[in-house]
Amino acid sequence: MSDSLTPEDWVLAFVYAGHNNCTGNPKINGILMFTKQFFVFVKEIKKELQDEFNFFPYDYGPYSFVLKDLVEKLADDGYISITRVADRQDFTLTDAGVRKAEAIYANVDESTK
Repeated sequence: MSDSLTPEDWVLAFVYAGHNNCTGNPKINGILMFTKQFFVFVKEIKKELQDEFNFFPYDYGPYSFVLKDLVEKLADDGYISITRVADRQDFTLTDAGVRKAEAIYANVDESTK
């Protein structure tokens, strides 16, 4: 089932997995942490997404313009909230994002979850 998910779907499912399993503070603290966590997810769990996200070495670790653009698009579409805190941006799902991500997450295979 999860083979039919788009890169955008994977980003939402990834944020939802953290949102869904986290207690107290369900957010990703900073784009650096977001990128590194998603990179590990792709490298260790969903290797078939490596070509799609095209990570490459950058100043502070792995980077993907595809991931950056998708996060910005999801924020523009109202699914991800980006909040500036001091010198970083924090990421959480909006209510609409949670609803959409729940539907997507239901299609993610158990071994990936």
